[in-house]
Amino acid sequence: MNRQLQLVLLLVIAGSILTATTTKKPVPLCGKCMPAKVALIPANGTGTVKPTIKMLTNTAAGCRRMHVICAAPAGATIASMEFNRRIGGGYDAKTVTALLKCNAKQNWIFTKDKVSLAINAVSCMYV
Repeated sequence: MNRQLQLVLLLVIAGSILTATTTKKPVPLCGKCMPAKVALIPANGTGTVKPTIKMLTNTAAGCRRMHVICAAPAGATIASMEFNRRIGGGYDAKTVTALLKCNAKQNWIFTKDKVSLAINAVSCMYV
């Protein structure tokens, strides 16, 4: 085999290896939700506090996840969460944490007892 042919083969093989190692999988639709799609309702007087968000690692399928957290301040005993300005978050505790997962429609979803709800706003109350 002549040197030119060897060089061409070497470049083709190197290019194939480089392409194989640098090609990324496309991001699934459930991996594209932005945290800002969930409105965090600011505190509005005594008994309310603004929720916080903690982004989590994506699922094995590449879907985004996050915790929304309501923490009762010092001196308070119980915090509670409200979704979409009208639906109770389902938990009461000193700190309430809800897991939201992004779905293929790019909605943040909360699931409890096999019932799922698209979430667009979260507010926190405490006593």
